[in-house]
Amino acid sequence: MQSCAICKKEYKSLKLVGLHVVCHHKISTKEYYDTYIGKQEYCPVCGKPCKFLTIGDGYNATCGFRCGGIYYKARLKKSTIKYNSYLDKITEVAKKQWEEYRKKGVNLAEYYKYTISDDESRFTPFGVIDDGINDEESTNW
Repeated sequence: MQSCAICKKEYKSLKLVGLHVVCHHKISTKEYYDTYIGKQEYCPVCGKPCKFLTIGDGYNATCGFRCGGIYYKARLKKSTIKYNSYLDKITEVAKKQWEEYRKKGVNLAEYYKYTISDDESRFTPFGVIDDGINDEESTNW
């Protein structure tokens, strides 16, 4: 049983407490959580405020996907058993590619930028970048 910290009324779950707080006490579940349950969380990677999820879950551990990946990998490296298990799951092909790129010192963004041919680089999801029509011709209908 969960009880409202303001009026001490008891409910079966935190979700019901959240509904009660919004309807009867006219405050948001985030305000209630910050005041009576926990506090505003900040990203351990970059320091930005984390997103509030629900009254039961509180705040997200990180501010977003990028920091979440960094945080997860850092936590994973602390446990050698979990980290070795993670590395075993990666296919041999991916390991070889990573080693090859690491030896070459290749930045993947730069690598893909230069491997696309000039003809391929003209095409976008919306069509060809330069179709040979200049701006003056296209505006004179």
